[in-house]
Amino acid sequence: MSYAISVSGLNAASQSLNTISMDIANSATVGYMESTTTFSALYAGGQAAGVSSGYTTQNFSALGTTTFTGRDLDMAITGDGFFITQGADGQTYYTRAGNFHQDEDGYIVDSNGNRVQGYPVDENGNIMSGQLDDLQLDNGSMPPMETSDVDLGMNLDQNAEIIDRTTTTFDPSDPNSYHSTNSTVVYDSMGNQHTVSQYYTKTADGSWEVQVYMDGQPANGYCTPPGPQTLQFDTDGNLVSGGNFTLDIPLNDPLLQGAGAMSIEVDLTQTTQYAVPFSNQLNSSNGYPAGDQTGVTVDEYGNIYATYSNGETMLQGQVVLATFPNPEALAVADNTSWTQTSTSGQPLYGTPGTGVYGGIESQSLQNSTTDVTGEMVYMMEVQRNYQANTKAIAVQSQLDQVLMQAI
Repeated sequence: MSYAISVSGLNAASQSLNTISMDIANSATVGYMESTTTFSALYAGGQAAGVSSGYTTQNFSALGTTTFTGRDLDMAITGDGFFITQGADGQTYYTRAGNFHQDEDGYIVDSNGNRVQGYPVDENGNIMSGQLDDLQLDNGSMPPMETSDVDLGMNLDQNAEIIDRTTTTFDPSDPNSYHSTNSTVVYDSMGNQHTVSQYYTKTADGSWEVQVYMDGQPANGYCTPPGPQTLQFDTDGNLVSGGNFTLDIPLNDPLLQGAGAMSIEVDLTQTTQYAVPFSNQLNSSNGYPAGDQTGVTVDEYGNIYATYSNGETMLQGQVVLATFPNPEALAVADNTSWTQTSTSGQPLYGTPGTGVYGGIESQSLQNSTTDVTGEMVYMMEVQRNYQANTKAIAVQSQLDQVLMQAI
């Protein structure tokens, strides 16, 4: 019986050494979780029978540190959860290794070509939550967006001297014929850039004239109501009329350089007239030119954006994470991943940064949780255990020889 007990001890030590070796071998593996092998004592009819190698589990309580990589599609989970990937055979895998890249079709994949799962976007760029799907990036150029709205807000100096239009004709090249000006960049349907300018002239107490130009050409005739526009202020400096107009450039107008007709709503309702110098507080417009894709960014909630040379971004999808009631019961698989088992429980899906799900640290990867120093210390303990069991076998062998000689 003592032989069997010692042999079971050798097997246990060998199993421990396998686990230690695996941990050390993966000390630099992205997303690797350190393993532990458990053992239990064996008895037969109340008599000692040795040790049983239990099972090896990976420790998900220590999530490891992260390292910044600078790669657009590298992601680390800063908390609980697993990335979800799907193989070509339909098998679903769960991993903490976020070293992803694009394949030739724009799908986000891991090193084995398994596709990352998440919520895609519809044709309007809205997240379609509720149904997991392969995340795919659109690598094409961003088409231009025509400007339709311009929002302006400024203060016109109440102390400005009145300019009499009967004696002073407006001339944009003569700064003495107006008091102040501002300009806004707008884009037509082809993405061509234009400049809409307003020139402000105080023509009476509380009354200001607004001359509208586009690309240096008079545009009052394109305005509704017809220009020049008039802004009226009350005695508290608040705008009481004339805060909105529409600038309509018809099709085939020389200003548009072959682009489609433009209609721009101009809002000046944030304008005031106080006794302080002219200043711009608001000057914004929608619209942008066409742009080529320059990269990808991922925010803490797993939203994936394509970035473009025109400074714009476009939402491409959202990464989804999974958690399990009993993650230690997941089955290990290649590529530093796991698969669901009957004892792990059903996966629970959620978006990063919500509920129990960790956030996403972009351009970073989770380091292996292996503690190499600790593993080396444990290895020495296993070595002593192995040597002790071999010694027990040697002693038993000597006792058997003595017994045989005495018979």
